Amino acid sequence: MPSDEGHIHWDGSADSTVNYLGQELQLTAERSNVANATMVDPPGTIRIRLSGFGGTGLALPTDGWETVPGTAPALEARMDGHYAVGYIRVRQA
Repeated sequence: MPSDEGHIHWDGSADSTVNYLGQELQLTAERSNVANATMVDPPGTIRIRLSGFGGTGLALPTDGWETVPGTAPALEARMDGHYAVGYIRVRQA
């Protein structure tokens, strides 16, 4: 991992928070829509956003670096197959 980035770890729970560079980030796992039994996200999807941010958040995994919604200064995140499940790379944009 390059020296200008770090990582956070998703603990596997449906809804958790982690801190990175003083910003509290919310991690949410894929959930089904109970009303019509459809999946909101494909299995294995994790959404990340600033805690308290009203939007849906960034869906992980991604193909590259993407901005985490609501963060200021902006943080970028990515998750890929080169690292263990739940290992999310993060850097300041």
